[in-house]
Amino acid sequence: MSLDSLYEITNFLNCSIADIIETDTENDSAYSQLEFNSMYELLSPRDQRLFYYMLEVYCKNRDLND
Repeated sequence: MSLDSLYEITNFLNCSIADIIETDTENDSAYSQLEFNSMYELLSPRDQRLFYYMLEVYCKNRDLND
C-alpha cells in the first residue's frame, strides 16, 4: 500500500495514520505466534527440522551481531 493510499484511508475514516498502524503489543504478539504456527505447519517435516536448526543457530548467535 502506498503512503498516498494510507493517507486517503485515514482521511476517509477521520483518524490518524498512527491509529491504523499502531498495535497492541500483547495482541500483536499472540497474533504473530498464531501466524508463525500456521506457516510452520505448512512446511514438510524435513523443512520443519531445517527451520528449527536455522532458528537455533540464529538464537545462539544473535547477540554476537549487536
